[in-house]
Amino acid sequence: MFTKRSNNAGAVWGLLIGTGTAVVFHGLSWVTGNGPGVKGAWISQVFEYPKDLSQSFMVAIVAFSVTFVINAGLSLTSGRNKTDEELAGLVYSLTPKQLSGHEAWILRPAVLGTIVMVAVIALNIIFW
Repeated sequence: MFTKRSNNAGAVWGLLIGTGTAVVFHGLSWVTGNGPGVKGAWISQVFEYPKDLSQSFMVAIVAFSVTFVINAGLSLTSGRNKTDEELAGLVYSLTPKQLSGHEAWILRPAVLGTIVMVAVIALNIIFW
């Protein structure tokens, strides 16, 4: 979990309802050229997409959005039931960060990210 404001009811019900929404949305959407029931539309043909990937992205977007809204809504309406000490190590914002400053360059995300970004820009210029 990323925030201490989310609680167990919001997380569990958000995941369950979000997964169910993905299944139902897949059952209502289909890809042009495919028959119903092959790659979606096993409930009804409501949403049509030109490619498989666009259908997959929309299913993921809808499922994530529903999961986020349910998690936030339930967490806001039903308060926290654990203290910060109980959530330490489980929630990202409460996990202690160990920074010594003497790690190898491969273990430092800023250095590695800069190298990757420079390489991507160079390859884009070369193969433009």
